Amino acid sequence: MFYQVMRERGTYGFANPLVDSMSVTIVAVQAHLDREEDQQTPPHMPEQSGVEAPRTRPRHRLTDSYYKLEHEEWLPQIIDDLKLPGLILEGGQHLPLKYTRQRDEVVTWLLFDTGARVSEVTGLMLGDWAALGTHTKARAFNKGSYGRRTKTLSFYDDTVILLKRYFDEERIRFDPNGYRLEDYLLLSKYKHVDLQTIPLFLTTQGTPLAPKEYREHYWNPACQAAGIEADVHQSRHWHVTREVRDIYETAKSKEEIEQRLRGLVEYMKWKSEETLAAYQHYFDEQQHADTREQFHKRMHQAVQHYLEERQRGKRGKYSLPKEKNKEASLPAQTVLHLADEPDLAFLYSLAGEA
Repeated sequence: MFYQVMRERGTYGFANPLVDSMSVTIVAVQAHLDREEDQQTPPHMPEQSGVEAPRTRPRHRLTDSYYKLEHEEWLPQIIDDLKLPGLILEGGQHLPLKYTRQRDEVVTWLLFDTGARVSEVTGLMLGDWAALGTHTKARAFNKGSYGRRTKTLSFYDDTVILLKRYFDEERIRFDPNGYRLEDYLLLSKYKHVDLQTIPLFLTTQGTPLAPKEYREHYWNPACQAAGIEADVHQSRHWHVTREVRDIYETAKSKEEIEQRLRGLVEYMKWKSEETLAAYQHYFDEQQHADTREQFHKRMHQAVQHYLEERQRGKRGKYSLPKEKNKEASLPAQTVLHLADEPDLAFLYSLAGEA
């Protein structure tokens, strides 16, 4: 900026030494081409109009890492680390949250349990939860739904216990009506109150909790206390990454993987399966790495088994160890005859045979 100001005032007649001239040229050319293209084509219609195809977005927009401070150095940690929620909650234990600890811990659990955006969690109304039985599900709005409840959040039984405890023990102190959960449910039964006007989470002033307040009051300080660096949106990324990992690890067939992935897309209310690709790329790479690892394992076991057979003086055809036959799934006609395989001369030398 110093050189820019000096050049504009005419007191420095040379090129800005802190600007890459090639980069500036490329940016200028690209801007010129964009202007020409804009002049030749009509303005884009809104995406929801359905007239034009949605414009492409970056394929992989989310980082695969959060950062942990170790010995004064920030080191990247993979986002599906099981310890991440525990690190946030543990960091929160060091904060002076005299009146809002239960609220902030419940919100944190809901973020990791549901994979929802922080605005969707803090924006929950009692009616969203009560409509589905005040148990492990709640209705929620979605990005672009303009407040309409278009998705269902699912969370764990233990989170339900924490949520009910918060409502009756901590929240009641700041509720303008001073009502507990059962009071609101009873009043709603007789049409004396609209639960869709009752925020699930309140500030100490009795107002609805805002995402900014949760982020600045709890998430960021908890991360700092835990010595980690993670954006609150990474709780959503963590949930999806863990769920995709679980699908890949527990599904029994490719068809089941595809079916459960489609279910995840529906649960997250993504507009298309393109968003899923941002997460699948990691697991595709991991799956290929696991396949190679298993191949190396089988190869080494086969070689070791052969060497052990040679040391015991066995001859003839070579067979895989019995416990690995099923895993390898080799048809009978592909059993190797070592004498006919010239590339295995090295193995003979390892066994002490010239």
